[in-house]
Amino acid sequence: CGIGPYVISSFTEGEEAIFEANPTYYGAAPKMATFIVRYFADSPTMALALQSGEIDAAWKSLSPADFDAVGAMDGINTETAGGTEIRYIVFNAPTPPYDNPNVRLGLAQLVNREELTDLGWQGIKVPLYSMVPPGFLGHKPTYEGTENVEAGKALLAEAGFTEANPLVMDLWYSPTHYGDTEPDVAAVLKDQFEASGVVQVTLNFTEWAEYRDAGRAGELPVSLLGWYPDYLDPSNYTNDFAHSPAAWSGSYYSNPVMDALLDAQGSELDEAKRVEIFGEIQDLWVTESPFVPLAQGKLLIAYADGVSGVVLDPIALLHYFLLEK
Repeated sequence: CGIGPYVISSFTEGEEAIFEANPTYYGAAPKMATFIVRYFADSPTMALALQSGEIDAAWKSLSPADFDAVGAMDGINTETAGGTEIRYIVFNAPTPPYDNPNVRLGLAQLVNREELTDLGWQGIKVPLYSMVPPGFLGHKPTYEGTENVEAGKALLAEAGFTEANPLVMDLWYSPTHYGDTEPDVAAVLKDQFEASGVVQVTLNFTEWAEYRDAGRAGELPVSLLGWYPDYLDPSNYTNDFAHSPAAWSGSYYSNPVMDALLDAQGSELDEAKRVEIFGEIQDLWVTESPFVPLAQGKLLIAYADGVSGVVLDPIALLHYFLLEK
């Protein structure tokens, strides 16, 4: 079954997926009859597989060091493009003390995005100051100017957290799903939170399948996630996150005022009025901070000589049917 140029003939979770050309596809046949997607536990193993000729292309999860290393090798090509991926913090809103918006905003104010992207992501991402990335309709960088440790400490103090009574936080991440830099990102965030003197952080991690399921079950009080858009509209960065019940992310955030704004932009046909509503959404987002934007990514791909048809899609899809070897 399926209506695309390929159908999946075999799938082993965490190992590989095999695609075969769809004989009933209505359009032109794909360039290759069979296409194999392999999954790697870490960036060095994937880079070595590309170097040895075991695979023909490495997509999405190469670390900055491995991307630079394979790009310097004969017979391997690299490409980069601006990405629409975002990275962010998720607070499980029903779980105390993260049910208090002042606690969420106070923690957000302790984050230094420039340092985080430089040290944690090693320069392959750029700071992001709204859940709606630059270039999208209505983008308003409402988190700009909010990075203020003293202001964050003051909000946390209002909630009862001080040096004598610090907020004890479990921060969760998946160590490989988002690439090999993820432990570094978590470590930098831990350092930034703890530098305030009013937060103590324990880092916890588990692999993706368990991590995803635990988050959706509401078992992760504070966690790191990423998002590639399904379509190029700001609603895909707002409604899909903050409209109640907000269950898929593990946030379970619910606010009738936010819901009303999100519904209003969805039914508004006048673009200028939509922009105005998105501005209100992003203003309220800072006050509520159910998710805290951290960084916007770049698209990276490395591929062997002889591979053609590589297209870096703005919604972070690699179109297999265009590839040829």
